[in-house]
Amino acid sequence: MDNDGIIVGFTGSREGMAIKQKLTLRAFLKKNATQFIHGDCEGSDEEAHYIAEELKLSILIYPPQDVKHQAFCAQKSAYKLIVSFKPQPYLKRNKSIVSMCDVLCATPATMREQLRSGTWSTVREARRQSKQLMIILPDGTISRK
Repeated sequence: MDNDGIIVGFTGSREGMAIKQKLTLRAFLKKNATQFIHGDCEGSDEEAHYIAEELKLSILIYPPQDVKHQAFCAQKSAYKLIVSFKPQPYLKRNKSIVSMCDVLCATPATMREQLRSGTWSTVREARRQSKQLMIILPDGTISRK
């Protein structure tokens, strides 16, 4: 990655990130990102949102249509660099996030890919769209495939 900055899309578990995932994500965003896009769910999306705010990144939010697990980051924040789009169903929202980003950063709850996981489904969508990937596994290791 160069220092011109990139648009980073984000997906992560509703369980939240492990400490090593948060530290790796923060270091990556600080060095590389100018804009940050997430899906506004409880857990990892919300944690990543506040990291992006701390780093003063421009934040784009694609909220879910089903508000059951929505974090409502834009409504809870006084931060001014937030744009929130019209809510979409989960899979469509995830495709929108991938479409808009230069690189997708994922923080899954598992070390191995799972079939019934929104995070891993979004990773597969990034592969279909030939996007760059940065998967930060729970132990802090990084995979790019």
